Amino acid sequence: MKFIAQSKTEYGFGSTQSTVLGMKALIEHAKFSTQIKTDGVVSLMIDGKKVAEQAFTKGQKNAIVFDKISPLFTEGKHEVKVLFEKTKTALPYDLSVKYSTALPKNDADCKVALTTKLQNKTGKTGENIRLTILLQNKTNETLPNTIAKIGIPSGLTLQPWQLKELQEKSAFDYYEIMDGYLVLHYRGMAATATRTVHLDLKADLPGTFEAPASVAYLYYTNEFKNWSKPEKVRIVE
Repeated sequence: MKFIAQSKTEYGFGSTQSTVLGMKALIEHAKFSTQIKTDGVVSLMIDGKKVAEQAFTKGQKNAIVFDKISPLFTEGKHEVKVLFEKTKTALPYDLSVKYSTALPKNDADCKVALTTKLQNKTGKTGENIRLTILLQNKTNETLPNTIAKIGIPSGLTLQPWQLKELQEKSAFDYYEIMDGYLVLHYRGMAATATRTVHLDLKADLPGTFEAPASVAYLYYTNEFKNWSKPEKVRIVE
């Protein structure tokens, strides 16, 4: 069970079939292991210091939750331990962490690299501002199903005629527009290949806008990603 739990990523346990089987195994294990058979005490340790403690009783059904501990997790590495006392059987537990960052760390195992660059950081409404996208295959092998999600600043808009023209010229195989991203799909990338796309974004609204970070990955190994910095632009009337 430890191996299954440690194999989980934000996308599941690999393929769809693997995820279904992994979830079934965890559910069955939880039904058996969460039966509290004795009284005891559970303590939460962070960086060697006890920060919370709670007693539990035989047959207890409600979950034991330690919350309001976010202030204890400052920047840097931390060690978390869960200790069980006055009982012979430890209970299964889970640590849930939510965080946000403008630019996530790159995965060394990602086989593609992505960079984006706005030609100008300022512009006037009605003007076009060029965004250059550079996608590279870092390996000496052909890569299947490569995806690049390009963050578009809110004050700039894509031009449908240009996207159609770029697709017809095989700059990419097909594309989607969703949630502030232009998603470019490539059925395959040749060994060490580089794909360059130039987008002329129209400045529609005055203000300062920052896009979400752009990211590239392979469809079947989407746990390994390469990120490009969020693009920021200032538009004036």
